[in-house]
Amino acid sequence: MKNLVKPTGFRIVLFFTFLVPLFMAIGFLRPALLAHLLATIVSGYLLACLFDYFVKNRNVKIVVASVSALVSVIWIYLISRVVTEAEICDPVHEPSQCELACRKIIENAANVTDEVLKKFNECVQNCYK
Repeated sequence: MKNLVKPTGFRIVLFFTFLVPLFMAIGFLRPALLAHLLATIVSGYLLACLFDYFVKNRNVKIVVASVSALVSVIWIYLISRVVTEAEICDPVHEPSQCELACRKIIENAANVTDEVLKKFNECVQNCYK
């Protein structure tokens, strides 16, 4: 049992590559952030230890760590796109508030650029479709 949870090089690497995918997966199950974080850390380390203990092929471990890192990068990219994407009016969800929602695009924008004005015009056009 002691060898199962003893930290080694591969276990530490696997642990860190499993963190983001597990954080995202467990996040759908646990609402509290602290419990979510603790569950992620514990399950990530246990998963890394079990995987390292039972899988003896070094190449398989490297492939799994690489795939896990790739999944992490994809998750982070998708989250950053959702957070930084400009708000676009959706007349299906806010039919009566459409033009007001379009105006909020310009009000919430730090700098009124050509891109912001383009989104505003698209928004207004969507209101009247």
